[in-house]
Amino acid sequence: QIGKKPYVISEYGGLTYEVKDHTYSDNIYGYGNYHKLADYHKAYSDMMKDIEKLYRDGLSAAVYTQLTDVEQEQNGIYFYDRSSKFDMKRIHAIFSKRPANSKY
Repeated sequence: QIGKKPYVISEYGGLTYEVKDHTYSDNIYGYGNYHKLADYHKAYSDMMKDIEKLYRDGLSAAVYTQLTDVEQEQNGIYFYDRSSKFDMKRIHAIFSKRPANSKY
């Protein structure tokens, strides 16, 4: 367990799934830069498994970033215009998963 005080990850995520013609710039920013949806889903799943492990070590909360793409950043789960980028049922299932040691 990490310390006796609660701790929070104030920002995690930011995986980039690049989709042409959905940004005003050719310069794309984010973490990773996935061009294949299968590669993105694997990276996303691996990241969420790592977060779940941290809950077992005492993590109190984690804040995902970012909900939508913004300007040249294509690391949201929605496009800049707020339309769905992914299968939102799949995204909901990932975000709705409760950590193994959750009391809620």
